[in-house]
Amino acid sequence: MRPVQTFLERLLDEAGAEELDGAVLACARAVETLPEEERESARAELDTLRELRVMVERHRRRARELQALFETAGDLSSVRDVEGVLQAIVRRGRQLLQTDVAYLMLVDPERGDTFMRVTEGTISPHFPEIRLPLGVGLGGRVAQGLAPHWTRNYLLDERFLHVIDGIVDEEQLVAILGVPLRVGHRLLGVLFAAERGERDFAQGEVSLLSSLADHAAIAIENASLFQETQEALGALSRAHGVIEANNLRLEKAVELHERLMALVVRGGLLQDLADAVVSVIGGGLLVIDDQARELARASAGGEDPAPIFDEALRLVESGNAPYPSTSLELAGRTGVLLPVVAGSERFGWIVFAGGEALDDDLRALERTASVMSLLLLNRRAIDEADNRVRGEILAELLISSPHDLEAIRRRAGLLAVDLDQPMVVVAAVPASGSVSHRLQAEAGSAVRSWGGLVTSYADRVVMLLPGERSDEWAATVAARLRPLQVTVGTSGMLTDLREVAHHADRARRVANLLVALGRAGEGASTDDLGIYGLLLSEAGEQHARAFIDTQLGAVRRYDAKRGTSLLHTLEVYFASESNVATAAERLFVHVNTLYQRLLRLDRILGDDWRTGDRTLELRLALRMERLRAAPEAHVEIPPPEPQDAGSSHVSWATPDS
Repeated sequence: MRPVQTFLERLLDEAGAEELDGAVLACARAVETLPEEERESARAELDTLRELRVMVERHRRRARELQALFETAGDLSSVRDVEGVLQAIVRRGRQLLQTDVAYLMLVDPERGDTFMRVTEGTISPHFPEIRLPLGVGLGGRVAQGLAPHWTRNYLLDERFLHVIDGIVDEEQLVAILGVPLRVGHRLLGVLFAAERGERDFAQGEVSLLSSLADHAAIAIENASLFQETQEALGALSRAHGVIEANNLRLEKAVELHERLMALVVRGGLLQDLADAVVSVIGGGLLVIDDQARELARASAGGEDPAPIFDEALRLVESGNAPYPSTSLELAGRTGVLLPVVAGSERFGWIVFAGGEALDDDLRALERTASVMSLLLLNRRAIDEADNRVRGEILAELLISSPHDLEAIRRRAGLLAVDLDQPMVVVAAVPASGSVSHRLQAEAGSAVRSWGGLVTSYADRVVMLLPGERSDEWAATVAARLRPLQVTVGTSGMLTDLREVAHHADRARRVANLLVALGRAGEGASTDDLGIYGLLLSEAGEQHARAFIDTQLGAVRRYDAKRGTSLLHTLEVYFASESNVATAAERLFVHVNTLYQRLLRLDRILGDDWRTGDRTLELRLALRMERLRAAPEAHVEIPPPEPQDAGSSHVSWATPDS
């Protein structure tokens, strides 16, 4: 029969479904045109042809499904991250079965149930939050039995234990197919395809989704292994980085240790130590003594460390520096303030300014502080030895008659002290009455930098310093030793070494007089005090005050009560050598006014105050009063203005009442 032949030819030519259906229809029409006796056998052949057509369509659909499955497997194998694999599985499952919804639930090993992981096509906000115990619902039965299950209408199917019907109804799901995702006998989860209307899932569809699930399980496993491998590689890389960083820190620590030990061996300077530290750990480093004086400073560049340094100096100067150490936070930057100690003695502080101070950097700074204490101890031992030599030389000069001045000069020359130049003798008397070890150390350090000699007694320190200006040395030494509460006196310029003892005694007298005048902690020279230094140097402060009050107290009280200035008038009168006209001109008053003031002074002081010992006592009291004031507060009395020849002009003022 020609139509049958045509169908077979088109089948061989892989014709489409429409062409094959057309060939079957042509065969059916041809059968009806045959004679009756041939029609029966022809109808049997037509039935066979129709079965063949159905079989061909089934095979073609299966081929398409397998092709899609193979493509899906290829796609899954190319995805490396677990999240991407899960999304691809659900999307492909929905495409293969042409369903409204697809979703994937995974097993939670810790809780022993399943939870929603990925959805495709859902509309309910609660659907992604579903969790189901094993054995509950359709998915629970799939997970429990490791076998596919489907239902035409889930809400009406009594085979399942219903616990999430509200969410299912909200999502409007009716027909559901679920297949297990497993590797061997280990369940990973359940893959679902669902319709919002009733549907029967053919065995081929169940097998297709099951095959997808099998491929998906392997892909999930591979992606998980790949992710674990990547995480392991990342962990190894991080561990390698940590090892490299530790090696670097170890190398830095070894390098710093070697450099610090080399400095200790050769007796390096503090500046060398600071430079070595910042070259290894970076940042900035400041070394200060316990009085906040800078000993060394170094910086590796970058941000200016000055703000951190200034904050540390403020803490040390105010006495608020924490002990044993502290971190400094200033304007978002971090610093470290670390003490330099040996036993119970603190020599100073290390200030580190940089970025984040790591534990290794802190340990490096602690080692630096230990090495610095060794250097400072060594330097102190050297300084003490140097001070002893300087003290021995000066002690020989302070005896009444030194024996061998030439030998003394040679010994001083070994210390770079030239005794042939003009010198100044300085006496520093502590307020406590005894010389402390700290005062000895500070005075020795200062004198070494000044190129002089120094020695200590129980109650004072004596220095021999190069120069001619004794007043300048008095101010300089007083400023340097002010934190130690000492009063400083100097004699005039020394040109004969045999006069050292005499000058030292005069300097001590000046210091004692300053204390008596209430000017403890200051400095002055014999030139500042003149003859009064000689006369009053042994007077105590109470005696000096009592003497001044005895001589001038009545005048001072009168001025305070009446608002007059008789004390100033008295001082100007004596400064004018008791010349009334000169004194009146200096006071800018009329002579008669001055006479009235002098008469008033007669009533206060007595008639004998202008002559003899009484005049000397008053002038001495006035001078002591002026010496008690700070030097910068003294006001010199101006000399009278020169007058033209023959002039008798006098300035007038209203007489005192």
